[in-house]
Amino acid sequence: MFWCVNVVFTEVIKVDAKGRITIPAYVRLLFDVDEGSKILMSVDEEKGAIILRTFHEKWVRCTGTMGKEELIDIISKSNVISIKCVSDIANIGIYRCDLIAEIVEGMNEVHRGLQCLDE
Repeated sequence: MFWCVNVVFTEVIKVDAKGRITIPAYVRLLFDVDEGSKILMSVDEEKGAIILRTFHEKWVRCTGTMGKEELIDIISKSNVISIKCVSDIANIGIYRCDLIAEIVEGMNEVHRGLQCLDE
């Protein structure tokens, strides 16, 4: 019988003068992070947390301007990893969004104003 345990590593690391951190070698090895690898950083103000995630090749970054209904449609039809939207003050109900989502077939057809780029 095998027991699967979710191991959590905690380590104190320093931030240098330019705001950079060094990811410990064992963590880079564990998550296959090499020089030039992309890392997704999320900030949770409520929890006071900075979360780093490995950026998968099947993820894509999209930007666009859309209405509330279109935004809801995109979120419901895509596996959104991260999203940041700002309401356009001049045009109430219009949002400028930057999102990272898992690539799904027909992603660009969900909304014509959405431009997706491979990072």
